[in-house]
Amino acid sequence: QTARGRIMRRIGDLAAKHAEHLARIEVRDNGKLISEMQAQTKYLPEWYYYYGGLADKINGAVIPIDKPDTFTYTLKEPVGVCAFITPWNSPLMLVAWKLAPALAAGCTVVIKPSEYTSASLLEFVKLVIEEAEVPPGVVNIVTGYGQVVGEPLVTHPKVAKVAFTGGTATGSRVNELAAKTFKKVS
Repeated sequence: QTARGRIMRRIGDLAAKHAEHLARIEVRDNGKLISEMQAQTKYLPEWYYYYGGLADKINGAVIPIDKPDTFTYTLKEPVGVCAFITPWNSPLMLVAWKLAPALAAGCTVVIKPSEYTSASLLEFVKLVIEEAEVPPGVVNIVTGYGQVVGEPLVTHPKVAKVAFTGGTATGSRVNELAAKTFKKVS
């Protein structure tokens, strides 16, 4: 297993170890039922385990070609810095869906949670940084209002991909801003 895979395994272990603590923070932050949140936090580690196992299997391929003395291949590389903008209703789960594949691919990330429910993600990212031995600058989190923090994040020249979950109006704005610099958006 690669170093990246081992780090992701540690993130999954942390998510499992602190599942109840993280669930209670998110419940207090957004009013979700504890039973629903416990089900979500129980499932979170699986995302990190799965993609951690995939991290050393992301390879290019040799492409057969009928031209002599020609070698063709594909090479898979990280897209670069990814910005994740998440809504208020399921911060931990929605970030896991974005963070695990991005880390497996070798990307660095900046997470911008909803300004209304950032507590669980602030705690989770703190655990990831302090206990999972993630290299400095790989996982980052910023908080604030969309116009103050989200827009500069989407338009930042070093951000290569934006993953957004939220409302239609904000999604349209994110796409509009990202299109100006041809960023990938999902």
